[in-house]
Amino acid sequence: MRLALGVAADYANTTVDGKLNILGVFTEVNLAQLPGALQHMFLVLSFEVEPEEFGQVIPLQVALLDEQRDEVATLEGGIVIPREHTRAGSATLNQIIGLGGTEFQRPGRHEFIIDAAGEQLGAVVIHVNVVEGGQDGD
Repeated sequence: MRLALGVAADYANTTVDGKLNILGVFTEVNLAQLPGALQHMFLVLSFEVEPEEFGQVIPLQVALLDEQRDEVATLEGGIVIPREHTRAGSATLNQIIGLGGTEFQRPGRHEFIIDAAGEQLGAVVIHVNVVEGGQDGD
């Protein structure tokens, strides 16, 4: 399994035929004050899986760390990889994680660390800023 795509976005969904729709990809979070939160935030992940992984449940952990490497949030679960896919060889599996309301305590660099089965597959970086006119969490 490998992480093919990882982004933070305002919204995301998948269609019935498996297309991934992503709206408002961002790397900057502008808040009016801290602590503060975005009302809508999604972490969008796309994994490429190999045939030997078909039919398995792979443990997934996503940890959001701030600039000082303190944990903001951690999510744990399992990725269910279907037994059958529409094409031969590797397959793509999309995961959309709703994170609206996640509270940020500090400004600066934040990372979503993506681990599957104990192996770090990648990270998605966002920067939290306090700005006049930023979102107030409403």
